[in-house]
Amino acid sequence: MKRASTQRSVGVSTSCIVSALILIACGNGCAGAKAYRQGKEAEKRGEAHIAYAYYAQAAQSNPDDRDYTRSLKRLGPTAANFWINSARLAEAEGRVIDAWKSCMRCLMIQPDHPEGLAYINELDAKHGTKLSAVKRDWQNKGAAILAIKVPPKPPAQVSARPPVPQISNSGPTAKRDIAQANKPAAVRKTPAQKAKRSQRKWPPKSESPPKTPKQQISTNREQPTKPNGARPNSYVLSRDNDRYGDRVKAIDDLIVELQDTSDELEADIDLYDGKRRIQKIRGLKVGRSKLLLTPQNRWFRLSLERVDHESETIAFRLDPA
Repeated sequence: MKRASTQRSVGVSTSCIVSALILIACGNGCAGAKAYRQGKEAEKRGEAHIAYAYYAQAAQSNPDDRDYTRSLKRLGPTAANFWINSARLAEAEGRVIDAWKSCMRCLMIQPDHPEGLAYINELDAKHGTKLSAVKRDWQNKGAAILAIKVPPKPPAQVSARPPVPQISNSGPTAKRDIAQANKPAAVRKTPAQKAKRSQRKWPPKSESPPKTPKQQISTNREQPTKPNGARPNSYVLSRDNDRYGDRVKAIDDLIVELQDTSDELEADIDLYDGKRRIQKIRGLKVGRSKLLLTPQNRWFRLSLERVDHESETIAFRLDPA
């Protein structure tokens, strides 16, 4: 009875699923086949919530198309789970209104979602005063306040190469100066560069721990070797250094995988529950942290401690949130 009353109180109905989640800002419009194609691209990137919204827009333009309706049905549970997880993250970070909206998006997709129905009641009980304004907007404007806005991709711009400085001398020194002058501000390695293994070791020589008898390194990429003397819940991942793997099974069976690094001391990281990706972390800077929910429903904070872009190696730790 409680679930049914909750569903009526928020005004969720199957007929308004499409009318809410298709509200995406796409520039010149994205209907039919174009929206479906963009949904496919978003799904390949692992963005189920964006893909579902595009599929919904395609289905509204042509309700009789079976591909559109099948895609909606197939992706609905994944998109609903994304929004309920986003709601819990938002509440943990103090963004109560965003939490309420994300939970409502979950219920727009799946009105009988058990966790969503229970969580919307929980939010009302804990933050009723803070939610009064957004609930008034819901009554006045309806599902429009839940619109997902995705800006159109700007056309690719080719930046002009800086002029080559005039060097009076010649030889290796001049070539090195010219190459340094033409180097971009932020560079990510090309596939060809990534294929070439770096000879640089991690940690740096000045910080290397005392030598210990050589141990056999596991070939399982999910079990990288930890540095000697590492603190509990501290890890090192690398894409180029053979001493470490590029992914590790950490706390609560959470799998952390390194995707990329940049010379601006940033890292791109993916989090998995088994084979299912549950969160993407992009552009995390050294000294910054990101809140995450483990497969065992415990909150932790991933803090990036070091980035060595030359060998594409990072050090991070996981602490209870």
